[in-house]
Formats: sequence, structure tokens, C-alpha cells
Amino acid sequence: MMVSAKFEAVTVDYGYRGPSLIVGCSKIEFVAEAGLVTFLRGTNGSGKSSFFRALLNAAPLIGGHATILHNGSAISEPERIAVRELASRYEISYLPQSPSDALPAGMTLSTANQLWEKIHPTDPAEEWSDLKAFFEQLKHKDKESISGGQAQIISLYFAARRQADIYLLDEPSAYVSSENRSRITDSIRQLINKGCIVIVASHDDELLNDFQAQEKRIVTLA
Repeated sequence: MMVSAKFEAVTVDYGYRGPSLIVGCSKIEFVAEAGLVTFLRGTNGSGKSSFFRALLNAAPLIGGHATILHNGSAISEPERIAVRELASRYEISYLPQSPSDALPAGMTLSTANQLWEKIHPTDPAEEWSDLKAFFEQLKHKDKESISGGQAQIISLYFAARRQADIYLLDEPSAYVSSENRSRITDSIRQLINKGCIVIVASHDDELLNDFQAQEKRIVTLA
């Protein structure tokens, strides 16, 4: 199990905008620790979503490293790897900014869930009873017939159940109604209580304030 992941000098190529330093030792260094939720904050265009895509090898990378510390019978020596190798070496579960992007078209949510479980190792659904109950109410529908907030919670159900080393959640409370917000907070808290590394990109002050100081770390991208 990971204890921490330190990101250094991750540089993403934006094409016509030119290279943009997202996380680097000269501007921002951060360590995402297991058992804490790391909030990435910043204005639109500061690179939060691009940083996530870089970790997934879904954005053009110029460079950058991640230093991984593992937990065994004793703390092992740090392992420093190129960020472009991260997704091939470790399991990363990702909740995209647009919730419908996580759900396949043309099939019921029940069928999508069956496919997800075949592709990825997942926790038993019973471990996520609240999200499972929400899913059960909608499982016979497809993504075109549910609201954006409902799609967000179903997408989180998929992402949270995946057994992973790192969880990347991009604006997880977007589109979610006030009565369902607690499902987002409770799910993130369940992940950090399991000792997972959780990184959340969010503009939502209410979500940030749902967590006590000892539960979170805040990183601001310029």
C-alpha cells in the first residue's frame, strides 16, 4: 500500500498555449498522503484537470516525476519514477469532471456496472451500501435518462469501488443536489479512512469545509 506520493515538476504541453508548469519544485511541491484528502484549488485554467490527465497519460507530458513511498513491514526506500509511468505501474481510479464521461452510452447502468466489474478489481458493493442503494434505484436506466447529479453519484459509485492506489476525483460535487451532497463527502471520507491516497480538484468551498483540518491538505495551483 502507498504511504505517500510526492509530485515534482510535472509539466504538461498545452499545444498552442505552450508549456505550462503545473506542479514543480520551483513553484509548487506537494505530497499526497494516504489517509488524507488532498484538495487541489485554483482558478479555471490553473491546471487541475490537466494534472489529472497527465497522471493518467491522457495529456501530452514534457516531464515530471513522482516519488512513491510504500508501506511494508517497515517503510521502504522511496521509489522515484517518471510521471508518464505512473498509470502503468499503479492502479489509478478516476472520476472525470463531466460525470457522463464515466458512463458508457447505449446500455443500462446495470450492464455498465457488470462490465466495470469485469474490467477492474472492485470492492464488494455491500461495502458501499449508501451508494449501492442509490444505484439500485436507477440501475435499469441509461445515462441519457438520468440527471447530471444522478450521473455524478453513479460515476462515484464506480470509481470508489475500484480497488486502486490513487483516487483522482475531478469536481465530484458538481451537479449534485444539496440533499445528496453528504453522499459525496461520506464516500471521500470512507476512502481516506481505508488509508487510500485521494486527490480532489474542486472549487466547492462547502465540500472543502466538510472536512476537518486533520483530514485534509490544501494545495493551490497558480
